[in-house]
Amino acid sequence: MGRHCTVCYHPERARIDAATLGGKTRPAIAREWGVSVGALERHKPHLAARIRREQELADRTLSSPLEQMQALHVRTLQALDRLEHKKTHSFLFAVREARANLELIAKLLGDLKDGVNVNILQSPEVMTLIATVTRALEPFPEAKAAVLVALKALDHPEDHARTFPAPH
Repeated sequence: MGRHCTVCYHPERARIDAATLGGKTRPAIAREWGVSVGALERHKPHLAARIRREQELADRTLSSPLEQMQALHVRTLQALDRLEHKKTHSFLFAVREARANLELIAKLLGDLKDGVNVNILQSPEVMTLIATVTRALEPFPEAKAAVLVALKALDHPEDHARTFPAPH
């Protein structure tokens, strides 16, 4: 088994990656963070793979909840078509899922309202956005801390009334 990438496991990896992406030369990065130029060269595919994974995740999560729900509903209807002639419990489950999909799509379109409040801060898309912003702010700990405090205030405004006064 080969050795692990010393840059991937470096405590300042995020700052090294930021410097690399910012155009700083490998020799300058090597001197500043005590890694070899060869290690930086070997790390390039790891950095490229991480950027590619993050972009793929961002692309998936950038579609709206309505678009995601509509795509899921299409798949549910396809399953329903495959199961229709069997009339099994699976068929009934697919019918129930199709009904739930339609209900949620109607709510997302505003055609069906039931007075339920949804905390968008807990949605997978927003959580992914928060994680991405938090990772991007790793080289800036004070900014990262300020953003996290502000986000917590959005989720629990009663805990932060003195820090973030209510608008007039």
